[in-house]
Amino acid sequence: MEYRLARRAKNKDDFITSINYEKKLLELLKIRRKEIRVYEKFKEIEKAINVRVMKRCRLFTRCWPHHLDTWDVRINFAKAIGWKPEVTIAYAEQVRHHGHRESVYIAWARFEIEERNNFDVARKILLSKAPLYHKKSLRIRRELFRLELLYVESLMNRIAEDKSITEVIEQNREQVLNCAIPRAVFKNAVQEIPDPQLYLDMYLVANKFSFANQLKEEIYKNLLEAYPNSECLWKLKAQRIVQGLGLVAEEEEETEKIAPKVPYGIERLSAVIEVFDEALKTIGNAFAVPYIDELLLMLHECWSNGTMKAVITEKIKALCESHKSILKPIHYFIWYCLLHQQSQNNSALPDLLQEALKLYPDATPLQLEYFKVMLQLQSSDEEKLREFDNISSSLNGTIGLQILEAVLESLIDDQLKEKLYQSTLYHTNETIRKGAKARYLKWINCHKGMKAAQKLYDEIRTQPPFSAKLHAIMVLAELSKKKVNVERVRNAFGNAIDQHGTLHPGVWLSLIHFEKTFGDPLKAGGLYTRAEEVLVASSAEAFRQLSLMIRDVLSKKDVQVEDSDNVWVTGDSTETTDDVPKSSVVRLFEEELIITFSADQERTEFSARIRDMKKTLEKGNPEARKEDGTEWEEVLEHIIGQKVNFNIQHINISSKSASTEADFVVKLHNTEKDKKYELSDYLDTGTEENIAGKSKDNELEKILQSSMTLKPEFMKQTQLAPYFLNKRKAKALRKLERIKTKGPGWFDMKAPEMTEEVKHDLQILQMRPVLDKTRPFKNKDLKVMPKYFQMGKIIESPLDFYSSRVPKKSRKRTMAEEIMNDEEALRYQKQKFNEIVVQRSKSRKNHSRNDKRKKGKPNASISA
Repeated sequence: MEYRLARRAKNKDDFITSINYEKKLLELLKIRRKEIRVYEKFKEIEKAINVRVMKRCRLFTRCWPHHLDTWDVRINFAKAIGWKPEVTIAYAEQVRHHGHRESVYIAWARFEIEERNNFDVARKILLSKAPLYHKKSLRIRRELFRLELLYVESLMNRIAEDKSITEVIEQNREQVLNCAIPRAVFKNAVQEIPDPQLYLDMYLVANKFSFANQLKEEIYKNLLEAYPNSECLWKLKAQRIVQGLGLVAEEEEETEKIAPKVPYGIERLSAVIEVFDEALKTIGNAFAVPYIDELLLMLHECWSNGTMKAVITEKIKALCESHKSILKPIHYFIWYCLLHQQSQNNSALPDLLQEALKLYPDATPLQLEYFKVMLQLQSSDEEKLREFDNISSSLNGTIGLQILEAVLESLIDDQLKEKLYQSTLYHTNETIRKGAKARYLKWINCHKGMKAAQKLYDEIRTQPPFSAKLHAIMVLAELSKKKVNVERVRNAFGNAIDQHGTLHPGVWLSLIHFEKTFGDPLKAGGLYTRAEEVLVASSAEAFRQLSLMIRDVLSKKDVQVEDSDNVWVTGDSTETTDDVPKSSVVRLFEEELIITFSADQERTEFSARIRDMKKTLEKGNPEARKEDGTEWEEVLEHIIGQKVNFNIQHINISSKSASTEADFVVKLHNTEKDKKYELSDYLDTGTEENIAGKSKDNELEKILQSSMTLKPEFMKQTQLAPYFLNKRKAKALRKLERIKTKGPGWFDMKAPEMTEEVKHDLQILQMRPVLDKTRPFKNKDLKVMPKYFQMGKIIESPLDFYSSRVPKKSRKRTMAEEIMNDEEALRYQKQKFNEIVVQRSKSRKNHSRNDKRKKGKPNASISA
């Protein structure tokens, strides 16, 4: 991990894994200290680890400053260890890169107030820093207003505790305690942002503070004067009636004496409806849509009260009936859902949906609901097909495919189903054709058998548009047989690779594991290489990560369960999955009513239908998503016995067996395409009970046994090893690491230990031309002993058993021993030795004769 973080090209997952490991290390230290009861140097060791992790968090945010999740990691860790100044520094740096986000300023200000009790810094954030990017932000002004009210509350608490408030001058103290500063903030805000919603927000904030009643009445009075016909004012009037307050702020004292509190229950709802009816008369039809929205929220609140639920339902239906022309598609759907719940006769529902489709012909989700109702009203299959033929030419996108599925499910006659399938294979819309091909093949396999499915597959596999789902269904059908036809499965995989092999890593992984399980395992290596060559860069990276992850999972016997809650998600980018809608401005009850399980389930289903319809209407009728290889998930699960959910951004592997039920989550972050950054493999600090049990966490015991820092000897050290090295030392260490292997070109071949036996064998290899006179050898390429090499054992072929096999008696431990025990080699070496001795003796005789001749000749003299 340290090596990965020291690389130039850093990976986001490496940082996350490293930080989570250090956090887990702190937890393990606490557990081990508690077990062995040794607390020496606790602060020094913990501080060293915290400093190390904070340096890494800072580097993390410097590498990815525009990702919100990196800042969440840094801020949350600083909060966990209690380093409040570091949190302030992190927020200050985050604002430089995310100043366009209101939530960053609000989170920073709330931290300064709640954790550090520093109102001056929070005031500076909201007054001087946030307005640079958000001059007219309602959220920033509301948060500033809340801050000042909290400041007044803190001053009152200090006075009640007999503590001095020296920061406020005694002359201005009474005005400050009477909410003079929040009042000034309110006046300045409404002057710069003339919006009735701002009045309503500040009124609701002031309503939470008991000492701000006078300020609350002033806000209501100003709203009454500035926007007498606004929707916010009438909602506020309804709330004041529920609370027993007057409708006119100037006559507050009289209203308190004359107007009694509205009784609890149905009378309170009737009073609210009267106020909204008056608003509808005053404002006009423009208030009808907000009126329905508020009633819908109140319906969710009092679902368990049958009388109030019936009153609200009838009122919504009456409003929809009288304001049809201004209703939106979602309000027509709400009207339809209420009628569908109450009436047993569904004859009026098609007319309602047909009327909505006349006003909004592009609202295709309503068209789907309309067709479902029509199918329920039709009794025979012929009538259903006739109804479908009327609209089949206009169908398109995913909604058209869902309508086709609804028709096929409602048909009883198999011949009519097959006829409809065959007609949709030539539909004008590509999404419907692609979906119909896959569903038709699956239906044929279930009803007519494998031979009919194979015949249909051969006919439609080459017809555009190409569908990866079609090939996946065919492979699954072949694998479900008792005796798998390997060639047919390979043929289906080959067709899928020809059409989708450059983009889908899933088809390659399925084929590789199919060969390992049912086919020829020797082909798997070649398929890995071929996949790397064929896939595009992004898909190849996902293929590598997936193959490594699947290999690790299949090799592990003891599976560790990851907690699905330990996932960090960017705050601004998360989608709420709660079925409970937002609360209404008008609260009929101070506490939530008791509701039965069946009623709560019915309410949840009703709210979920409306929420899903809103999302569907916002998306419209898109074409089917582009296939990304996830169609092969079921095939891979069938082959390897593990459930695998994968695409380029997300990989999820979980065990198929019910006994283990383990979930493995790995996120591959595509930073260029993703707008949502989701951190995985996060280990929360939690409590000691969550990780203390030995039987629950076997991995924890393994770490405790193998770790060098979690043993008593570690406490005896006087200093810790340096964690970060300078460039020169790091370069020297990297050089030493490089020397240990030959390099990636030789697959990181390591240098073995040079023993005397190995040295003798290498010397024999260098002198191999002398050993065999019949075979020519090249000259030795190295004048010194090689440093990097590997020694292997030759395995003879069975065909050479009698011809060139070395018998076991002749086999020795080393090459030198084999030569010393080889008679023929020794005979040849003795012969060569004798030849060399004779040749040397002859050369010596020739030298001696020449020397005698030189001595017998007189020296030549030069005469003058």
